[in-house]
Amino acid sequence: MQIQIFSADEGNGGTSTINAYNQLVHGDNCGYIIGPTWSGDMLTLIPYISRDRVITISGLASLDSLYDPVLTNYTNYKWIFRMQATDAQMGVDLFSFVGQVVHAKTMVIVGQDFLYAHEIAQGGLNLANKTGVKVLATDFYSPSSFDLNAEIMKIASLQPQAVLLISTGQDVLTFINQYKQNPTTAKIPLAITNDTPLGEPSAMASYLQAHPGAANYVTYHGPWYTQNLTSRTASFVQEWKTKFGVYPNMIPSARGYDIVSLIANAILRAGSTNPDAVVSALESSNFTGVSGIISFDKGHSLIVSEDKYVVPLVQWQNGEPVTIWPNKFATGKYVPPASGS
Repeated sequence: MQIQIFSADEGNGGTSTINAYNQLVHGDNCGYIIGPTWSGDMLTLIPYISRDRVITISGLASLDSLYDPVLTNYTNYKWIFRMQATDAQMGVDLFSFVGQVVHAKTMVIVGQDFLYAHEIAQGGLNLANKTGVKVLATDFYSPSSFDLNAEIMKIASLQPQAVLLISTGQDVLTFINQYKQNPTTAKIPLAITNDTPLGEPSAMASYLQAHPGAANYVTYHGPWYTQNLTSRTASFVQEWKTKFGVYPNMIPSARGYDIVSLIANAILRAGSTNPDAVVSALESSNFTGVSGIISFDKGHSLIVSEDKYVVPLVQWQNGEPVTIWPNKFATGKYVPPASGS
C-alpha cells in the first residue's frame, strides 16, 4: 500500500488553522493528520477532529492538560495522540540535569511569556522543592523582545549556580550572545529547552561561523543526529544526508518520519483503515522508530522513560555538540563553563 501525503500551513492559529484542516480533511480527503505544531492550534482543532473522526498525531503540542479530553470523554476524543513529552516532563528532565549533573543548589528561570514556558517552569519548580534546589527568580519576557540585557543583568546580580532558558524562538541566539558578553553570566551554566535553533545543524553551523565559540558550554535539551537513539537512527540520518545534502534537525524530521511509519504500522497490524481499529492498534504500539521507542499512555501522550523514549541533553564544547545526558547516550562528560576557555 502507498501513503499519499498532502500538506497545509496552520499559519498563526485560529481561522488559518481551521482552514488548513478543512482543506486537508474535506478537500484532500486525508484520513490522518500529522500536527498541528502548536498546542493552541490543537486546542482549536479538537472539536473538528472529534466530529470528523480523523486520527491526529502532533509531534510538538506539549501543554500538560491538552489531552485530558481523551481521559474524560474517550469516545469523542480518542482520535488525538501526541509524540512529544509534556511540559511537566521537560521541566523534570531539565531540573534533574541541573541537580544531578551540574550539582547546582541555586538557579534562575527565564522564559518566553507563553503558557508552555510557565508549565515547564512549574514542572521543574515542583521537583526543585523536593530536591532542595532554590529558585532565586522566575522571569518571563515578551516573545517580541530582542534586547534581553535586563534579564541578564538580573541574573548577574543574583549569581545563581545555573540558569534555565525556556524558549523556542530566535531570541535564544540573542540571549546566548548577550549572556556570553557579560563576564559574570558567561561563567554560569546555561541550559535551554528543545525545539530551538540549537537543534538545527545547518543553522548552528552558520551561527557558529558568525559567532565562533558563542555556544561553548551551553546545554541544549534536544536530540542530535549523531545519537544512536535506536537501531534505526543511523541509517535514517545517512539516508537523509544522501537525499537532501544536509544533516536532519531531529525534532521535526525524525518525528515526522516516525509518525508516518507509526500510522502505517498501525494500519498493517489492524488489517484495516477503519479509524476505530487503527486507534486500537496505535494504543497498543511499542514501535521502534528513528527517534525512540514509541508507545502511548491512557491519555494518548507519549511515554517518556529511559528504556523507551528519551530526549537527551547536548552541550557545545569547542564548537562541537557532545551528548552528556543520560549516560546511555553520552559521548562525553559535562564541562562547567567556569573551567573552560
